[in-house]
Amino acid sequence: MHLTINLKEAIAVLKKGGVIVYPTDTAYGLGAKFSDKKAAARIYKIKGRPGGKPLPVIVAGLTMARKFFKFSPPELALAKKYWPGALSLVLLLKRKIKYYHTPEYGSRASVVVRVPNSKIARQLSRAVGEPIFSTSANLSGAGECYSPREVIKQFADHKHLPDLILDAGRLRHKKPSTIIEVIGDKIEILRQGPIMITRI
Repeated sequence: MHLTINLKEAIAVLKKGGVIVYPTDTAYGLGAKFSDKKAAARIYKIKGRPGGKPLPVIVAGLTMARKFFKFSPPELALAKKYWPGALSLVLLLKRKIKYYHTPEYGSRASVVVRVPNSKIARQLSRAVGEPIFSTSANLSGAGECYSPREVIKQFADHKHLPDLILDAGRLRHKKPSTIIEVIGDKIEILRQGPIMITRI
């Protein structure tokens, strides 16, 4: 794993189809371009877990999110109110986009989406022109990593490794985002985080 503090270097790796470790609002995450199926499959191997539900993604902003995902009026209202921030929405992928239709993901077309507070994460997404995956940079079942040193230590004896670590120093421990799914005019809380939402 190559360690760097150079954002442009990390962007170049993403554009070439690589997998990087990068700072998020909470712990370090594993990222790759949303459209790159091979890179997405690598993320599962790096984490050491079988393919399952789609990986969550972060996007540079609401404008980008609306290009890739469908928003109902309530979902759009929530996004405008809480993004950037600690709210993740379960959104349907637009039909015309072919991503996520691989054996690794199954046939579901709903994705957990967020515009993060992290300026670095948003810059990465903006630079590649699409969402990037955002799942914790740790082995399946192991604790999250809050520094590059922890990432290197955890993956020291692992066969599959990310291509690069974007070093932003040690991150502060924060609660993961609130994840909600809007069903009709009701909200289903899938994970309670910092943002408390009881109604639309």
